[in-house]
Amino acid sequence: MGRNLIATFFAAVFVTLGLYILLWWRRTKSTSASALSWPTTKGVITQSHIRYPADPGDTALLVLSFEYLVGATHYSSNRLDLFRMEERTTQDEMEAITRRYPKGQLVQVHFDPAKPTTGVLEPDNLVAAHRVCNLGLVLISFGIVVFTLSHWFGPR
Repeated sequence: MGRNLIATFFAAVFVTLGLYILLWWRRTKSTSASALSWPTTKGVITQSHIRYPADPGDTALLVLSFEYLVGATHYSSNRLDLFRMEERTTQDEMEAITRRYPKGQLVQVHFDPAKPTTGVLEPDNLVAAHRVCNLGLVLISFGIVVFTLSHWFGPR
C-alpha cells in the first residue's frame, strides 16, 4: 500500500503540474493572439549574443534585449515572444535568433497598450507555443502512466 500511495502522490504531482502548464499555455495563447493586433513601434536590438558557460556541462544562454519608445517613455525588453523558455532553446535556435536580430538592428516591437513594458518581437511564435503545450501533455501522460502502472503491477 505504501508504494501505491507514493506512486499516486507522484502521479498527482505530474498531472497537476501538466494541468497548470496547459492552463498557462491557454491563457498566454490568448494573449499571443491579441498581441498580433497590438500597436507597434520601432526599436533597436541592444544585445544579441550567446553566453557560453565556464563549465562545459552547463547550458549556454541566449542574451537578447531591445529598447523601444512608446510616447515619450523608453522601455526595454528581452522577450522574443510570449512563450519562449530560454532554458529550452537549442543551440541552433539561439544561433538563428542572433543572426536574425544582430546588435544595432532596427526592429518592429509589438507592445501591450495596457502595459507598454510588455514588448515582443515575434507575437505569433507557434513553435514555442507548441513546445509549452507538449510539455504539459507529456507531464499529464507521464502522471497517468505512473498511476496506472503502480496500480496494475504494484503490491496488492
